[in-house]
Amino acid sequence: MYPMRANVPAIVDIGQINIRPPEPLPNNLKSLLDEATKPVIYVNLKGASVDKKLRDTFVEAMSELPYEFLWNWELQLPGKPKNVVIRKMLPQQDILAHRNVRAFITQGDIQYIDEAIAARVPLIGVPFKPKQVSDVQRVENLEIGRKIDPATITKIELKNVIVEVTESARFKKKLKKLQNILFDKPMSGLASAVWWSEYVIRHQGARHLRSPAIEMTYVQYLLIDVALVLILAVCVVLYLSYKLLSLIFKKRPTKKIKTN
Repeated sequence: MYPMRANVPAIVDIGQINIRPPEPLPNNLKSLLDEATKPVIYVNLKGASVDKKLRDTFVEAMSELPYEFLWNWELQLPGKPKNVVIRKMLPQQDILAHRNVRAFITQGDIQYIDEAIAARVPLIGVPFKPKQVSDVQRVENLEIGRKIDPATITKIELKNVIVEVTESARFKKKLKKLQNILFDKPMSGLASAVWWSEYVIRHQGARHLRSPAIEMTYVQYLLIDVALVLILAVCVVLYLSYKLLSLIFKKRPTKKIKTN
């Protein structure tokens, strides 16, 4: 999901370490999702991050939409609509893997985005922190979801975004392609983390993988000594050129103009 970057052998990209195979849901959640006659939208927005204005906007928009909402919410929800179910500490990955869950509203933490990609569930990002803003913007750029601004979103705009993400097939198509790329690996992220940890232990720190730059001083690493030599050489050339031109123009004979 992040742009490619050059790494030394000592840096191993693990990725998706939090992803695990789905497990059976508790009976109450399983029956709730299995028996849903409308598309289910899973919401994970913490009460500590959502102010009253944004909360009321969500509640009003949800009450007017033809969907069921399962909200991971730890507080009371005044004015809760009939199509909204609130629970605490929900098994998020298992819920996202359910066939009736059609969209995921989240604050945009990278682990949550990975879980949505693994389950091929389109995202609606509601970022509150700078890192979440950049990650949710990347979600929108990849066309696997949409971003909304929690400070300015209106009920009408929120409803339109939820309907678009839930009903449009283009997000699912992009998710399928991205999921195939991210998870086409010889081993899972967790298995890779375990293997490389054991590798470092087996080889007493794996110093052979470390970059030689670690042992260099800042002068050597930044090539400051080389830069100083080049700057000095340029200064010498400019000084000699100046002196040479000064001598040439100084010895150049001047013509006298005869006057009658």
